[in-house]
Amino acid sequence: MKKIKILLTVALLTIVASATLFADEKKVKNASIFDPVRTDSGIVVRRAATCFVCGGPMVIKTDWGSYNFLKEVDCVHKPFGTDIVYQRKGEKYYQCPSCLTKRAISDVTSQKTVCHGYY
Repeated sequence: MKKIKILLTVALLTIVASATLFADEKKVKNASIFDPVRTDSGIVVRRAATCFVCGGPMVIKTDWGSYNFLKEVDCVHKPFGTDIVYQRKGEKYYQCPSCLTKRAISDVTSQKTVCHGYY
């Protein structure tokens, strides 16, 4: 009985795995930011976002500002003292290396903690 259960489980997993391999691409949602392009040979090629001015590929870049004081908290690393938390803001954007056209994506933030604790 145990061998039958194992064989049925293996068969079921094989069917599920093969179903995902042969799934229709139109029905599978693409979570990537890159658009799929089908070539004449049927190969799907993923391409980067294209520049709306010159048609070249766009790369993702981030410009960061300087760190500013955000808050002071009790030190978690050492028994005495405090930690200082700094925050900086930045802008994430696409940029075309050919014509230097920019297209903003979003604003981003980053934090760092500097330990001022002691024993």
